[in-house]
Amino acid sequence: MGRPLGSKNTTNKSKDSTLEMFANNKEKVEFQKSMEKMLKSIGSEIKEDLKVQLKDQKEDLIKEWSERLEAREKEWRKEKENWKKEKEELFQRIRRLESDKEKKERENRKLNIVLKGVEFSEEKIEEKVEEFIEKSLNVKINVVNAYVVRKNKDDKKGKMVVAKLHSWDMKKQIMKKKKELQRGIYIDDDLTEKERSIQQEVRRRAREERDKGKNTKIGYMSVQIEGKWLRWNDWEECFIEEGSNRKTRE
Repeated sequence: MGRPLGSKNTTNKSKDSTLEMFANNKEKVEFQKSMEKMLKSIGSEIKEDLKVQLKDQKEDLIKEWSERLEAREKEWRKEKENWKKEKEELFQRIRRLESDKEKKERENRKLNIVLKGVEFSEEKIEEKVEEFIEKSLNVKINVVNAYVVRKNKDDKKGKMVVAKLHSWDMKKQIMKKKKELQRGIYIDDDLTEKERSIQQEVRRRAREERDKGKNTKIGYMSVQIEGKWLRWNDWEECFIEEGSNRKTRE
């Protein structure tokens, strides 16, 4: 039995169609591969761009915060310096006020003497002090006012009297002759609390120098060591050798 008519043509057409489809599929696969490659390339570029952008942003952010931190540190240092300056100015103002107050108190006590070792009652105490000084030192004085310092409020008498004299000359005469007083009786300056503290320092310094075998002499806010006077400087709070600016804190 023979092949039907037209079957050869049909077979050829089917074969051509299959080849065409295969060719189209191959192109599609190549196209897809090409697209994937291109997308990968684009993705890599985008990724690199993102890395660069992130790196730039990170650097910019670090730079910005560094600048802010540096600016804040400058402000802090300036604030600290201003605070330190204000503190020093305040300290100096307080010292000046204290110095002025101390000067006034010293001026008020300048003509005072402190008599120790003699019992006095408050009745007519000014006259009693005048009589005692004249009898003991042969110095005639005029006492402006005086008061008894008692250890206890209930004591009727006290062994310490503070007296204000009429003049500086009267006080100089008394201080010059006070060595003639009986044993156990003393006359001293009426010192402020700060002056007493300084005199303690003067005696301490003199004692230290004597222990070293040096000759010393104690004065008011001063000490003589081997013929050289060291005087206390209130502002510097140290001894300064007389006639020089050399400080000594020994």
